[in-house]
Amino acid sequence: MIERGDHTVLTEPFSVAYYFGPERRSARFAGRTLPDSTYDDVLEAIAGGEPPVFFKDMATHLGGRLTPETLGRWTNSFLIRDPAFTLPSLARVWPDFTDDEAGYAAQRHAFDAVAELTGAAPVVIDSDDLRARPPEVVAAWCAAMEIDFDADALTWESGMLDQWRLWEDWFASTARTTGFVAPEADARPPAVDAALQRRIDQAREHYEALRAHRLRP
Repeated sequence: MIERGDHTVLTEPFSVAYYFGPERRSARFAGRTLPDSTYDDVLEAIAGGEPPVFFKDMATHLGGRLTPETLGRWTNSFLIRDPAFTLPSLARVWPDFTDDEAGYAAQRHAFDAVAELTGAAPVVIDSDDLRARPPEVVAAWCAAMEIDFDADALTWESGMLDQWRLWEDWFASTARTTGFVAPEADARPPAVDAALQRRIDQAREHYEALRAHRLRP
């Protein structure tokens, strides 16, 4: 979406309120506060962007604003990934991550709320499908979102973008890419201990509920 050049793009704007604002939902960065970090500040920044505006965020970052009223302001779609891969990755960086930070329950809550608002299941992309078949999946997503498909936007120049710097550690690998990288055909989830496996199993229920509606171009 950044490479297209025809949208104002914001990356995880609600993470500022979730971690660094006066209404923060996490104590992970206790003692550090950023300016313009209330939930109202974030909503105003999204509404005030040069239209059309696209933003990517985690449902859990919306905290108490994860409501039908808030979600109804936007056209929503969902990007999912198997928790057998995401949660071990999260645990390597934040071994003390919370279930809220894992985000699967919040994502399903948002999905269900949007489905109830619109009367139809919202668009879902599984990241494995996206990485395996970028042109087909992105074209199908664009059609569902009623925007033009731009094949040239499937590749980009590598480099760290300013809007990623707050979460630079998380975007380091993305910054090295120049396009989508296909998953390995024989990729297997990493081995985990029993405690993490229980959390993966709990998240899987939410993941599978959304995966049943994924785009299959």
